[in-house]
Amino acid sequence: PMLDLALGRPGWPAGRAIELFAWEHSGKSTMALSAVAAAQRMGGYALWIDTERTFDPAWAKTNGCDPSRIIVGEVVSIEGAFTLQMNALEARANSEDFSTPLIMVTDYVTGIPSLETLDRGLDQNNRLGTDARAIRDGMRKLIGKIATTKAIAIFVNHSISKTATTPFAKQSQSSGGHAIKFFSSIRIELANCGFIKSEKNDEQYKTGIKVKIKMEKNKVSSGGRLAIDCELLGNGFDLTAGLFDALIEIGEIEKVNAKSYKFKVPGKDEVIQFSKGDWGTIIEQHSSGPDAVYDWFLTK
Repeated sequence: PMLDLALGRPGWPAGRAIELFAWEHSGKSTMALSAVAAAQRMGGYALWIDTERTFDPAWAKTNGCDPSRIIVGEVVSIEGAFTLQMNALEARANSEDFSTPLIMVTDYVTGIPSLETLDRGLDQNNRLGTDARAIRDGMRKLIGKIATTKAIAIFVNHSISKTATTPFAKQSQSSGGHAIKFFSSIRIELANCGFIKSEKNDEQYKTGIKVKIKMEKNKVSSGGRLAIDCELLGNGFDLTAGLFDALIEIGEIEKVNAKSYKFKVPGKDEVIQFSKGDWGTIIEQHSSGPDAVYDWFLTK
């Protein structure tokens, strides 16, 4: 829900390319999985290009995906990844069924070399920018097909440190050159802001991480939030906590005092006063669960 507010629209835009980039262990792949799960709930299809050979069906299922309905492709070159996506888009163009969602995830786009780099020996010098040129050529051919077939292409990418930058300037950027930055309609940077901990028998356990999501580029809306905070738990991004923050944002939950809030139950005349810790119970007892409240939030 908070991501919808940051995008300034309900959901990812069809016909566009999206880049998710961050340092390690920040929720990039999990955010892509949540997008796949949403597409599948709408009866859509998913292509997952696994360049790292790390796709985990169990984790995908935990995040709401049906792993049996995800086509997992493994490639060894950048050109191979773009070829796989072009084949999927051409098949979609031939079927002329553009109303059913198609989401393509490349995880991650710079995790494989170009064919030129692949053919080069480890003891041979590499031409500067070889992989970036391969990505640029692939994006040029792909972006028009994405638009005409109303598909969504998500490119998961890693952050790299900038060199020779000034002390107060941004110290990192996404890898792979400027092509993905240029062709992506949405660029999102994620940051791991620390662990979420719980105590049991006087010992501390990690139950998740706090994630900050920053909109680096947004060409689909001019009214979205610049940055949001959310929680990534052992079962994915916390929808219940996200709904609480989002409903406060749009004024459907009102703060009564330092500890209490009030909420009018959707479709009823009932107004409930509660504490933040009871929010999950309120959703389960007085509505049909988080998914139903999420649908109501989107209409609001």
